[in-house]
Amino acid sequence: RAFEDHELAALFAAPLFVDPASWNSRSRISDVTIFWLFLLAGTTGARLEEVGQVALTDVKRDGEITYLDIDSYSLEQDDDLGKTVKNEESIRLVPIHRKLIALGFDDYLKALAADEHSQLFPDLKENSLGKRTKEASQRCNRIVDRHVARDRRLVFYSLRHAFKAKGNDAGITDKTLDQICGHAPLTTGGRYGLAPRIRTLDSALHRIDFSCIGWAAISDALKGVKWGDVVRQGLATDLAEPDGNTGASAASDAGS
Repeated sequence: RAFEDHELAALFAAPLFVDPASWNSRSRISDVTIFWLFLLAGTTGARLEEVGQVALTDVKRDGEITYLDIDSYSLEQDDDLGKTVKNEESIRLVPIHRKLIALGFDDYLKALAADEHSQLFPDLKENSLGKRTKEASQRCNRIVDRHVARDRRLVFYSLRHAFKAKGNDAGITDKTLDQICGHAPLTTGGRYGLAPRIRTLDSALHRIDFSCIGWAAISDALKGVKWGDVVRQGLATDLAEPDGNTGASAASDAGS
């Protein structure tokens, strides 16, 4: 089921979002990765695996608009980058909310590029099934259980349902909302030549009411964060064993 507003408020008031000093730099899946995964999915309705496999080259700009170009993903499992989408309807442009830019998303991108990373989340590695986010999903769901509710219907994917409900509340047309979420076909030609284009999608996205999230508290908490240091320390993927959570990761979950 979808998150209710009070549940979104509780989720984004967790230490992961308002106490970056608690971020653990020795987890195989870093806290900073979990931080941005939640925020991106919560404000775009994107699927976890879609966001988790984004390359830095997929993050593009049109003027002041930052967006994910999911058209560059391959439908073939043996693509050099190993990227897949759920179906052809999932090929789309996804605008990034200005709230995330204000929190430092662009600075995070610059730090990744400066450290010569090619992925938005370098610590998410493909498993034997070609998926990157299984362990991240487990961590995210533990955070939901701990800080929101132990309701089996309430999981990370519930952010997608909540986004769709909020889009409907904002009066966004089904066509536009479906194209943001990846539910409606959008051909390569249509992406650039026909409405809704990225500016239309971005305008629609910013009509959605996310005021239930404590943005000011998150912003205040991040004021002292140096993203270059976070990337260098928090994405040291060789610090943990490759199988499952380490003790450090479990401790990080407890703090989150």
